[in-house]
Amino acid sequence: MLKKFAIKRYANKLLPTLNKRYGASEKYSAHQIRETIFKCGFNPKYLPLAYILYLEKEQLIPTLAIEYPELDITSFRKEICYYLSTSIIQTSFENLLVNMPKQCINPNTISSTISSTRFS
Repeated sequence: MLKKFAIKRYANKLLPTLNKRYGASEKYSAHQIRETIFKCGFNPKYLPLAYILYLEKEQLIPTLAIEYPELDITSFRKEICYYLSTSIIQTSFENLLVNMPKQCINPNTISSTISSTRFS
C-alpha cells in the first residue's frame, strides 16, 4: 500500500511541485529533481522514476549510470507499472529504452551503458 502511495505521489504531485519551485517546464535538471525529492517529502527510493519522468533527455542515461549503475530497467518498470500504469509512465520508459546506446550488451541494466556512453 505504501509503495502504491509513493509511486502515485510521484506521478501526480512531483511535476506540480517542480513547476512551483522552478517554473513551468516539462523537464528539469538532475539537481532540481533531486533537491525537490529530498526537500519536499517524496520517498527517495523512487528517485530513478523521477529522473525517467522529468529529467532532461540528454542527462538521463549518464545520470542513471552514475547514480544507479545496477538499476535493472525491466524489473523497475514492472514494479512501477504493477502499482500504476499511466500513459506518461509507459511513454517515459519506452523513451528511455529507445535512447539507450545500441551497442549495450544488456540494455536492461544501466551499468552496461557506462562503457558505451560518452560523457561530455
